[in-house]
Amino acid sequence: MILLSWWNLKTKNPIAAFISKALPPIICWELWRTRCSNKFEAVKPSFFITKTNITYTLLQVTQRNFGQAKIGESWNSLCQIFEADINQRTSIRVKWLKPPRNFIKLNSDGSCVQGSCGGGGLIRDNQGNMMFAYSLDLGQGICNMDEARALLYGLKWCVSRGYDRVWGETDSLLLVKCINGEWRTPWRLDKLIQEAQQIVESHGFIISHCFREANKPTDILASRSYSVDAIHEFNSFSDLPREVRGLINTDRWEFPSFRMQQVKPSNFIYEPP
Repeated sequence: MILLSWWNLKTKNPIAAFISKALPPIICWELWRTRCSNKFEAVKPSFFITKTNITYTLLQVTQRNFGQAKIGESWNSLCQIFEADINQRTSIRVKWLKPPRNFIKLNSDGSCVQGSCGGGGLIRDNQGNMMFAYSLDLGQGICNMDEARALLYGLKWCVSRGYDRVWGETDSLLLVKCINGEWRTPWRLDKLIQEAQQIVESHGFIISHCFREANKPTDILASRSYSVDAIHEFNSFSDLPREVRGLINTDRWEFPSFRMQQVKPSNFIYEPP
């Protein structure tokens, strides 16, 4: 009954869960080895030696499975793990930033569900007022391709209207890094990235990354693309879906959202694998 209770023990983190499962067989093994040493080799049992062997074996097994965590070399360090909430969370304030004076801002996003892709975009002035929005049914495709096509559609619209001070923003870090030449472009996105780079370089546009919480209106526009045929353009604020209008207003009023992040506790030292 004691072993069953220990086996079903609820723990606060994955390392503690692993230790709780590994400890009973290690204890049984060390007790069996001590008993055999006493019976067949006349070695006097020692509580200190048995405990040390259990601690050493458990530390070795744990370090092998969790190489990024430097736990320590004592029984007390193992006990501290059970009280450590490794999956601690914190929140940071995130809000949509208005573009500088005489700039317009393009936000875009993509959505891919079971191979069906869509995209959305929203263009606003430096006061946060909507100028143009769109939802795109992109058909079959892959993740990140929808992000690239959604951004490219917005960039082309800006060029066609003669805007030369454009700040493009997307929550796809891959897309931003590839367009800015910081990362190598995946071959599937090569043509789309090259086309976007030509527009950005020839017109002096700015492309940057934002968190998803600062890109909520375009996320909804991208999600709604599955219910439209081909392209749906919005030229008036009143034509937008109600939830999109509400999010645009909260962005314009500079209301923040909160992004949850996991943090590592300070009492653990993490090393690269």
